[in-house]
Amino acid sequence: MRGKHRSALATTKSSRASVEDEIAHLRDLDLKGLRARWQSVFQRPPPPHLPRHLLLAVLAFRVQADRFGDLDHETRKVLDRTSTDESRLVMAERLKGLDRKRLRLISAIALGRRWLDEMISGSVTDAGQIALRERCSVRHVNMTISLAFLAPKLARAAVEGRLPRGINIARLRDAPAEWSRQFEALGLNPQQVVQAQPLANAAEAWLPRDKRRTSAASLVRQERNFWVRRHGRRNRHQRQESSSETTKRRNR
Repeated sequence: MRGKHRSALATTKSSRASVEDEIAHLRDLDLKGLRARWQSVFQRPPPPHLPRHLLLAVLAFRVQADRFGDLDHETRKVLDRTSTDESRLVMAERLKGLDRKRLRLISAIALGRRWLDEMISGSVTDAGQIALRERCSVRHVNMTISLAFLAPKLARAAVEGRLPRGINIARLRDAPAEWSRQFEALGLNPQQVVQAQPLANAAEAWLPRDKRRTSAASLVRQERNFWVRRHGRRNRHQRQESSSETTKRRNR
């Protein structure tokens, strides 16, 4: 058993090292080289306006997603639910049932993914156009877009409210391209983040509280509370009857 564990660990380290070597090679490419790699990976020419740092970030994410896996369906469903013309206020309204930390994290990650899609699709050609539209700085736009490149495990943990206390938007922005280094920078173990207890359904975070699916544990609590309340009412009724009989006897 230990031998299998060591073998799997060695394979993981080897795979991680090869991916980091490939990302290091991408960093050494100039703009022309990154455009050529984009053409090779995506089988289409890159957007002509896309800056070098975004070409590198998208390619590095794709390399790792092909090797380790992309966002799971439920997390993607939550983050990509916003339409291209939805404002941050509308997004916040749909997420108001969450606690403030999760609300800010999910909104920021979803917004970063949306702005990145706008850049890649060509609906905007630079961060300055987004900054002008959103009335914020270009730096804020770039920092928000950087959240689109979080490791899928981190993004899922953020959506499900499982990130440790103290890990906020400021610590997640402008993270290293390598997913393993993102965890190292935050002082987290990827396996511990994965094994943490998830919520019943991340996608239900978008629903109003009264429409969320009831979990088995919740049903058990409801049934227990029902019997506790019923037992309490029965005891109260018995005490009232006993008190009434005692009063009658005294009056006799």
